Amino acid sequence: MAKDEKALNEVTMHRIAASYKMRFGVSKTMKEGLLEDLRRAFFSLNVDESTNSNNQRIVTVPVNYLNKERKIVTKHLSSYSVDKINSEAIFQGIVKIFVENNIPWKNLISVLLDSCNVMRGKNSGLEVKTRTQCPHILDIDGDSCHHVHNAAKQLLRSWKHFIQQVARTTCVLLHRESLLLLLSV
Repeated sequence: MAKDEKALNEVTMHRIAASYKMRFGVSKTMKEGLLEDLRRAFFSLNVDESTNSNNQRIVTVPVNYLNKERKIVTKHLSSYSVDKINSEAIFQGIVKIFVENNIPWKNLISVLLDSCNVMRGKNSGLEVKTRTQCPHILDIDGDSCHHVHNAAKQLLRSWKHFIQQVARTTCVLLHRESLLLLLSV
């Protein structure tokens, strides 16, 4: 993080102290900077849910916005666990983030979601619930990464293990070529 390598080499710090400084020093400062940016700039959320290795249901909320240097940045706003994955639980978690951090709803311009019913359901999906607080958000028709993933998954089903074999063969050929180049030097 620091540019002065010599100064860093002179620093000795216990693991617990380093962890404390990261959580309550650097991390806190970075979070405060992010919240300050979200209070002044338009931004987009990319909400996704998953289950971690402990079988907890986790909602992750990254945010994209144009920073002061006019660069698009992606930062982690928050993650929280829910007992049950449904649009109301996810929505209440997002509302809590906005309220606790004094983030204005008027700055939210879009929410990228995957295409499942919980997220994009026409009657009670997260998108519908978000529009109650923020009727001006753009409709971007889901998360393009999920669309590409789903399309690729369907396409590759018919090819079974062909792609894996192509990857293995390519790896072997590249390895042989690199060995031949090394031997010819």
